[in-house]
Amino acid sequence: MAGFTLVKRKAIFHHSWGMLAIQDLGYDLEEILSSQGSMIIRKATRLKDQKPAMVACTGQKDEILQKAAQQECDILNSIAHPNIIRLLDFFETKFDLWICFEWCEEGNMRKYVEEHGTIAQPRAMPLLKQLFDGLACLEYSQVVHNHLRLDVLFLQNGVLKIGGLLYATYLGDDTDPTLARLLFDKIGASKLDPYVAPELRASLDAVVSWDTRADVWSAGMCGLFMLRGLGCQTGAGTSKSESHLSGAWSFGEEAPDLTKPLLCTNNFIKMCLLEDPSTRPLASRLAHVLSQNIRTSKSLSDLSCV
Repeated sequence: MAGFTLVKRKAIFHHSWGMLAIQDLGYDLEEILSSQGSMIIRKATRLKDQKPAMVACTGQKDEILQKAAQQECDILNSIAHPNIIRLLDFFETKFDLWICFEWCEEGNMRKYVEEHGTIAQPRAMPLLKQLFDGLACLEYSQVVHNHLRLDVLFLQNGVLKIGGLLYATYLGDDTDPTLARLLFDKIGASKLDPYVAPELRASLDAVVSWDTRADVWSAGMCGLFMLRGLGCQTGAGTSKSESHLSGAWSFGEEAPDLTKPLLCTNNFIKMCLLEDPSTRPLASRLAHVLSQNIRTSKSLSDLSCV
């Protein structure tokens, strides 16, 4: 499959260092970049080459997070893709878990939208293509991200990189339903979380049978917020919020016709936000659609599904 490489590389060292701090392990910590729940992300300098890095600390240590962090490292260590963040190191101390990633100087997409406002189609469509190229790689690798949102999409020299795979799980034989369920509870997703696909909001039982189409929904919401701003996720009242989460509130009730031309970005987002996961296209198909249309169209308003 073009666009990425599955690699059998020497594993990133998993260091277990008792009471030592991260500064003793080759990184100087700097300012806090963001935080979400128990996860804190900081800028750091890797001492051996003086290059910047992002360091995520769980802030706590338990069996679930240990297993999830090791699985995240296993996933990232087996995939090399320009739109998936690169793992540098994984450290385990007596009380903390530290995961070190390549530096993304432009921060995450939430910060970008907050500072720059909505993103115009000529800029948004290549970013969406990069997002779906990365998701297609995860799909091919039988990995569900489970926690895709603007906060974990990073920019490095204008290139989008998917991060935040702490809650990622494998499909098929490698799936651990118990881990998936525990992680879902730890995420604390609710019916009012717009990034969570309808099939997952419907029942906690769905967590053991979800597939990569759940990530397509989340990616569609990321695209919606990029194009229309973060304010569009706030509704006044329960009914508006529920309608908002249906995916149809911004575009009308008519579902997209996947056999007709993809006339605009709105229609592409509608394809991602189809309520029925069985009709929602896979990330690999959507990545192909974006690639074909960007390559052949003279203007983004002429995008067509080929």
